Amino acid sequence: MPDFETPEILRLPLEELCLRIKVYNLGSIRSVLSTALDKPSSQMIDNAISSLKEAQALTTEEDERLTPLGSHLVNLPVDIHIGKMILFGAIFRCLDPILTIAAMLSYKSPFARPFGKEREADIARSRFEVGKSDFLTMYQAYKVWRDYLMQVRGKPGWLRHMHEFCKENFLSQQNLEMIEEMKRQFLALLINIGFVKTSKLDISINRYDIKRSIHLCDVPSAYNKYSHTLPVVNAALTAGLYPKIAEYVRESGIMANRMMEVKLHPSSMLFLREREVHSEILAYNTLIMGNKEYQRNIAVIRDATSVDPVALVLLTREIKIQHKQRKITLDNWLSFDCFARTAVILKFFRNELNRWLAEKMKDPAVDLTAYNQDILDAIAYMLQSCNY
Repeated sequence: MPDFETPEILRLPLEELCLRIKVYNLGSIRSVLSTALDKPSSQMIDNAISSLKEAQALTTEEDERLTPLGSHLVNLPVDIHIGKMILFGAIFRCLDPILTIAAMLSYKSPFARPFGKEREADIARSRFEVGKSDFLTMYQAYKVWRDYLMQVRGKPGWLRHMHEFCKENFLSQQNLEMIEEMKRQFLALLINIGFVKTSKLDISINRYDIKRSIHLCDVPSAYNKYSHTLPVVNAALTAGLYPKIAEYVRESGIMANRMMEVKLHPSSMLFLREREVHSEILAYNTLIMGNKEYQRNIAVIRDATSVDPVALVLLTREIKIQHKQRKITLDNWLSFDCFARTAVILKFFRNELNRWLAEKMKDPAVDLTAYNQDILDAIAYMLQSCNY
């Protein structure tokens, strides 16, 4: 054991520390961190600030002010992208899948892959595949587990049945129980900051023990209107993960993010279907840098989902419409073919969505669905019309 506890500045994620500096008005992030005894490197500080700006938690101006989104992310003790994903899950009314996926990404996969049985485990996992998405596949496995638990709980030998069910489907009961607990905690945080309104009749978020009370986390139905609309769920995932985006470059035939060439990790469901996702755009959670000399300029991505350009048009920061070229360019990077009339319609809905989101971030208690439900329904319809 070490003689002394690791300083908090080294234990906290640097992005979270930067947000705390801004919320407590301590001054410039760089100046505060540069005076710390165990200060991070300048490169680490720059990377953290850049990540917060890209996530729209800090303004892009030199004073790097905290945005309304950033002020809410401070209250969510998770990775900033997962925190943003959770907020969008509440706003887009697809909260149950988003909370579940956020818990999985913060903890572990629900799948078990025992040594020597990797092929059998992969075959079992493929039975849960949904929508060219690792995230939606994990959620589908969770739903099947939960449905089976609801079916057998309380019956004679139900614990044994659950054990056999998980073993047969290569699922980790221990991981799924922890995922359920973390999901409950995330929901409690959303209630505390005002993003979710509930009553004792709607939900119980008290601590529980699955083995004894089988009290699962139930999300209020009002926040699940689009939980079964996969394109909307995928849009909430994309909103949180952006700018962790990779696209296939047709000219070169390689996949790349904004900085470098990337490849899919063999553990991804999309790895086996790589030919099918060519010319598509992927949002991913984890980027692993190569550690060998010949891998220095190539990274590996795992846990990914196929993304439709419409979701990106609605959720990215900058949009440029090139009418004559019939193109849309997002954030000076991603370009798509698009008819001018379609681009104008998308820009209208994008502006409405941005206005709505800004209002919600300033005051989470405001129920905007009362007079913006038509906009959300139209956006959901547009996303559904995409080829998922």
